[in-house]
Amino acid sequence: MLSQNVPPTFFPRIVLAVLALLSLALLAFSRNKRHEPRAPLEPPVYVTAGIFTVAVALMPYVGMLATVFLVSIGLSLYWGERRVIRIAGLALGLPLAVYVVFVLALGMRFPNGALW
Repeated sequence: MLSQNVPPTFFPRIVLAVLALLSLALLAFSRNKRHEPRAPLEPPVYVTAGIFTVAVALMPYVGMLATVFLVSIGLSLYWGERRVIRIAGLALGLPLAVYVVFVLALGMRFPNGALW
């Protein structure tokens, strides 16, 4: 529907252009400010990055939507959420929303996993 006559390289180029402009703005506005040393990153940052790394490695085997489902559950539990209804709502709602927006509305296709 929305993807007619738009080349596949359009959206990534727009994202890169916006990121480049915002990076230049950050650089321009922070030139004369003094920066205090920052505290080292906490261990949960590294574990979260590890979960996303595992998700990227898992995607060819279980598919995009199943990976989003599993990451939603894993991150919710790791970050301390224990309310099962909220975890289930996120784990079911997020892949469903991604599917509706990107597959049904934009006509994109996500990779299927080798397992299903």
